[in-house]
Amino acid sequence: MISNFPNSKKFLKLFTQEILLNSYKQFDKKEESSLDKLKQLIRDKEVQGIECGGPGKFLLIKKNNQVDVSNITLRENEIKQFIIYFAKKAEVPFEGGILNAAIGSLKINALESEFAGSRFILTRIPRMT
Repeated sequence: MISNFPNSKKFLKLFTQEILLNSYKQFDKKEESSLDKLKQLIRDKEVQGIECGGPGKFLLIKKNNQVDVSNITLRENEIKQFIIYFAKKAEVPFEGGILNAAIGSLKINALESEFAGSRFILTRIPRMT
């Protein structure tokens, strides 16, 4: 029935995005601690990359060309919150699935998956001098 309206696919896509963003707004309020954990690492200019292999797995931190295992783990909802937060800040529509986006010198490659567990790799792009 919706297909009879002009631009129905575009409307459904935008509507779905809005539903997803609204359903995840709760993370912005309840789970700010996950962003706080990551903010400290992101602010450290020596950190070249952060890899989250999934919920409950320790973050891998690349610093000074060495990869170290941190003592920080994230829950599934915290990982999703970070991915959605990054997508919003990058002004990239995100409906779930795969996200490739950049903000300034930070680039994210992320996968949102209930089945396999969400994960992301955040990379600092070196500045050209």
